[in-house]
Amino acid sequence: MAMYAIPTTDKQLFPFTSFTDPGNMQHYLNLLQGQDVGLVSEAGTPGLSDPGKSLIQLCNDNKISYTILPGANALVPAIVGA
Repeated sequence: MAMYAIPTTDKQLFPFTSFTDPGNMQHYLNLLQGQDVGLVSEAGTPGLSDPGKSLIQLCNDNKISYTILPGANALVPAIVGA
């Protein structure tokens, strides 16, 4: 985040990996329902090639809206959002 000059000192950061305990999903659901949340991936497109897909599924299951920000290729965000 520092590489892109995105300030994080006033933000709470939580790890979300393929090893995240499924029991923590309720914690993430509570966060998603109560405030704006950002998912930053260092390993591919969130929701397609990293553990973000389970977070997107959690949003879909609980009717929580989300936005996908496209990168260099608009096709990949279209697939993730479908």
